[in-house]
Amino acid sequence: MSKDNIKNILRSTQIIKEDAEEVQKATPSEYERVRSLLDNDKVNHAGVIKQLWGAKDATKRSLFRKKLHQDNNDSGGQYEFSKAELSKIMSILMNFANEISSSIKPSKQTYKGGNN
Repeated sequence: MSKDNIKNILRSTQIIKEDAEEVQKATPSEYERVRSLLDNDKVNHAGVIKQLWGAKDATKRSLFRKKLHQDNNDSGGQYEFSKAELSKIMSILMNFANEISSSIKPSKQTYKGGNN
């Protein structure tokens, strides 16, 4: 098999993969919600990336930033999170918010007042 044939097969596989992901594109409102949540200084983006993709190297951070801001790619399209990736990011952020909430709630609430 020639190099050109291999390249064509790989390109067609990539196109099929991209087409399948486009079916489940995230809405602009989903993107905006995630962007606003990630805009908080308390959120560790590297931690989110590690939970999302299992690694926190520079390449993953760069890809995450490009997808978050929907930067243009070399082929004329945009870097975008799939709907599944955005859902997972939302889940990670909600778990983070729940951990914070549970850590600042008092362990016991007592009623002080009324008739003594």
